[in-house]
Amino acid sequence: MKIGIDARPLISKQPSGIGTYLIHVLRYISAMDAENEYYLYSNKEMEYPIELGRNFHRRVIPGKVGTLWLRYSLPKHIAADGIQVFWGTQHFLPRPVKGVRMCLTVHDTALLIQPKWGSLSNAFMQNTFLKASAREADAIVTISKSTQRDIVRLCGVDERKITVAYLGCPENLQQPSEQEAAAIRDKFGIAWPYYLYVGTIEPRKNIETMVAAFNILAETDREARLLIAGGLGWRYEGILEAVETSPYRDRIVMPGYLSAREKHLLYAQARAFLFPSHYEGFGLPILEAYRTGTQVITAQNSSLPEVGGEAAWYVEDENDAAALAGVMAAVAAAPAEELDRRAELGRAHCDSCSWDACVKQTMAKLLEK
Repeated sequence: MKIGIDARPLISKQPSGIGTYLIHVLRYISAMDAENEYYLYSNKEMEYPIELGRNFHRRVIPGKVGTLWLRYSLPKHIAADGIQVFWGTQHFLPRPVKGVRMCLTVHDTALLIQPKWGSLSNAFMQNTFLKASAREADAIVTISKSTQRDIVRLCGVDERKITVAYLGCPENLQQPSEQEAAAIRDKFGIAWPYYLYVGTIEPRKNIETMVAAFNILAETDREARLLIAGGLGWRYEGILEAVETSPYRDRIVMPGYLSAREKHLLYAQARAFLFPSHYEGFGLPILEAYRTGTQVITAQNSSLPEVGGEAAWYVEDENDAAALAGVMAAVAAAPAEELDRRAELGRAHCDSCSWDACVKQTMAKLLEK
């Protein structure tokens, strides 16, 4: 069988979010399936260095606006290549092609809920083409029950054509030696104890509230630091201003994009990982933190309680900086027994999330007849 895939997330050398998801899934498919032929379609060169089997073929077909290229230009190439199943990996599908089964992965419906969480163009594309793609899809895969409910509610599709396939937990990497731990702290100029955020710098992540909470905490906790790691997304100006105008600016570090190993090292040493987002389709960084035994502070909205489980520390209102500061202080004051208990719950929760299961569920939906 010939399976076409929207591989545009591989354009970036430094993927995050959907790119990380697609890389994991493609590697597993490559290891599991040598029979079907896979065609990776993109409108630009795929610069991420991923090694796949000989049954994977790259198709770079130039186009300026990726969503419009996918929607209107790609169908003729899908037909010409004899594709039998097409997988839209990031919210959108090409226009229907006769004889081609269309499957769609929807990671979140954030910009349907609040367009201001993204750029004007992205919000327009999501509200125009995500809804149409969801309705036209023969099958949909999503990554949480919360997002499944949102798709049904916002796109008007039948719940029965949606499969929930949770993302997998990161590999259990070697814990850092004291020498390696000290080296990474020196590299980024960060002293312990620190609270950590990892992710794209954008409004939906609620980073301004994290900074406000840190400002409150720092008044009494004179040792605490805040590390905000990740690449710049969109509408980040207010976030940068909040950091620059903080009275504790000298205790806030923004190292930019991190490698996988750097993330692991910094997670492992953090007092707590902060993830009080306004909305998440899943929240993979929570599992990344759990894998290292790190405490997680998150919000009680969208999919976050699904992913956080019983191990996380929760803030009821993610916009309440004082409440968030209180939870941060509670983690700092918690006895070792409580921290160990939550760390074990987090590791167990992480172990229950498998990339192998995610890929098998996704493939079953793609190949369903």
